[in-house]
Amino acid sequence: MSKVPIPGIIAAVALTALGFWLDRTGRAGFLLLAATVFLCTLFLVARRLQIPHMNFLLGCLAIAPFVAIVVTMRSELADGIARVLSDDDTVVVDPASPSTPSEASEPEQRAPAALTVAIESPAPRARAPMSGVVVRGTVSGDLGGRTMWLLVRSPDDGGRHYLTDQIKPVDGYWTLGTGQLGSADPSEVGKLFVIEIVAADADAHLGMRNKLAAARGGDAFFVTLPEGAKVVASQPIERA
Repeated sequence: MSKVPIPGIIAAVALTALGFWLDRTGRAGFLLLAATVFLCTLFLVARRLQIPHMNFLLGCLAIAPFVAIVVTMRSELADGIARVLSDDDTVVVDPASPSTPSEASEPEQRAPAALTVAIESPAPRARAPMSGVVVRGTVSGDLGGRTMWLLVRSPDDGGRHYLTDQIKPVDGYWTLGTGQLGSADPSEVGKLFVIEIVAADADAHLGMRNKLAAARGGDAFFVTLPEGAKVVASQPIERA
């Protein structure tokens, strides 16, 4: 019985493993695998047939496929190594994740809630005495640095906006009186007045404060609202 060719088997296994690894690069690994199989087959056939000068012939035959492998695998092996290195070094960034840690740590910025002001009483077209009526209501949302004021417009008096006072809400609720509505003249009965809630920016707020101070307890009114003042709620009432 002939001896088992241990070195040949080891070489074949090594070449096969190298071929599988190089198979990642494409055609070079396939050529190496094919050459290994071919050489192993030729080696076994040569031993069985006892061909003279077997080692010399095998050496010559082995040179040709390895030269072909070296020529074909140069560019492919280089590309394969580059791909392996790029796979190891590439950092995958999730497009949905923040681009920087500072952005991830910042709280989400939300748009301020819209300002909502409602007059709960008196009811629309409610009859009010000459002494006036207490107005109650609610406010929610963002005032954006503005202040709220209560005015009473008299459509029958040239549309003047009579200034009452600043509204100071507490926990979303506010209450303020209108003051006197019209005069004691009997012709005032049934006259229409409009309660107006006005949001005023800094300039309009200053103008209203100055108007009240200048009136010295008398009637403070605007023919037209100052710039920066906006009516955010209104309610019509009638003089009783």
